[in-house]
Amino acid sequence: MSNEFLDRHSELKGRIDALKAQNDAWLTQQDLQDAKRHADDTLKIGDNKHPCGYRA
Repeated sequence: MSNEFLDRHSELKGRIDALKAQNDAWLTQQDLQDAKRHADDTLKIGDNKHPCGYRA
């Protein structure tokens, strides 16, 4: 294989790895935001009704 091919392959692999890490971070952020929303909804003051119908 040529050095040009190997260099390009290495460059693309680095970009793909960076995008995977960025995607994992975004998914984690979304999960944390969903969990925070759920916790906030659960702790809301009112008639103790949970948004999904659960009663505390």
